[in-house]
Amino acid sequence: VASSLEGNKGIFVRGFDRLIRSLVLANKIVWIVGPVPEASVRVPKALYIKHIGFDTTDIDIPVASFWSRNKTILSIFSDLAKKYPIRFIWPQHVLCDDKKCPVSANGNAIYLDDNHLSVFGALETAPLYNGIFSNSQNAIPSVSESFQK
Repeated sequence: VASSLEGNKGIFVRGFDRLIRSLVLANKIVWIVGPVPEASVRVPKALYIKHIGFDTTDIDIPVASFWSRNKTILSIFSDLAKKYPIRFIWPQHVLCDDKKCPVSANGNAIYLDDNHLSVFGALETAPLYNGIFSNSQNAIPSVSESFQK
C-alpha cells in the first residue's frame, strides 16, 4: 500500500500490466469488462420513493458523470490496449444513451444497489458477451470503437 492515491494507482497499474503480460505470453485471449455506470443512490429504494411520490429528483446517471468518474481506469485500459492484444466489453454501450444512463427500464431496476447490476440489468448486458463464446469477430467492437460512445 502506498502513502498516496497516486502511489496506489501506480501499484495497481504495474500489477495489472504484469497480469496482462503474463496472460498474453501464455497465449490466452484476454477480455476486460469496462466499468458499469454508478448511481448516486440505492436504486431500488430511490425508485420506490419516486413511485410513491415523495421525491421527483432525477436519479438517472448523467453520461458525463460516467466518463468523468471512470477517466482514470479508461486511460489505463487505453494504454494497455496499445501494448497488448486485449479485448473489451463495454456495458455502457447498452446501459447509456448520449445523455444519460437510466437506472430503470420498463418498470425494472437496472441496479441492485448503487453500483451492482440487478438480474434485469445483467440480462440487458448479456448480449455483449456473445463475442467471447463465438468465433465471429464481428460481434467484438474494435479498441477505437470501444473508448467512444
